[in-house]
Amino acid sequence: MSQPAEAVEVVVILRHLEDVEQRLAKLYRLLGEKFAEDTEAAFVFYRMSLEEKSHAALVQYQSRLAKQNPKLFPAVPFDLDATLAEKVKLNKILDRFGVLDLEGAVTTSLELETAYFESHCRAATAASVPELSRLLASLGAGDESHIRQLIDFAGRRGIAAGAERGRP
Repeated sequence: MSQPAEAVEVVVILRHLEDVEQRLAKLYRLLGEKFAEDTEAAFVFYRMSLEEKSHAALVQYQSRLAKQNPKLFPAVPFDLDATLAEKVKLNKILDRFGVLDLEGAVTTSLELETAYFESHCRAATAASVPELSRLLASLGAGDESHIRQLIDFAGRRGIAAGAERGRP
């Protein structure tokens, strides 16, 4: 049985979430550049990169609100260790993105998006601050959209990841 998450200041949570979104944007930009000769693949990753940038901007906005109104954003139970572990995993993937072929890039991206979707949904459910809950739900919806895009792309390309996963 897992222990309950410790209370974490919202601005700390948001700082880490913004960092994850920016790193995802960087990964997808790099993958888009890597597969530039494959127009469809490049576009899928480029679009996801832009969407991750917009997610980071949403988190930045929420962070500014939290800094300006600290009483409206009390500390909330949050599994910060899981977020830090996700950042470490993402850094390892960024370090080796160049060795990924298209299938590896798609399956790795699907794994990341699925993990973040589940994480954002759990955190949104647990958050006692309505604004934070809405933000996390929005990020989860973005993750879900990316999962659908990747599954559709994988299916068109005959990549096994598209057939093995159900739609969220």
